[in-house]
Amino acid sequence: MSDQSCHRLNTSQGSLVIEDSEISSVVRSANDIRISLNQAHLIRSGGATPEACHATLLLTEVISESAHYYVGAGVTATHPNPRLPLDFILACTYSQGTLNLQGMLRNEPWFEWEIIAAGIAVESILPAREA
Repeated sequence: MSDQSCHRLNTSQGSLVIEDSEISSVVRSANDIRISLNQAHLIRSGGATPEACHATLLLTEVISESAHYYVGAGVTATHPNPRLPLDFILACTYSQGTLNLQGMLRNEPWFEWEIIAAGIAVESILPAREA
């Protein structure tokens, strides 16, 4: 995947929008992280209306990850749950192998999760009514 805003992750089915989506689970294996999303949106090629969907992102050959909890003006505190760094994505960027997700955890702002990995792919997309 090339550098881009996560506003739209290009897939074979169209563009996946993950901002304003909920992280339903995070599964870590030897070198990979699998992130399952609810309330993501798929914009099909030529389509104007986003379709609600569930999606799974796969980050392969993860080099490192870090979780930050901001309590004000650049001040950080101990993250309450680094295994689930955030559960609602409000902002996202992807650049040179670094995925940066920012948002909330249990309805409280502001959390950041940065993952450096060799690859990122949209592993699956299911319509919201089928998941």
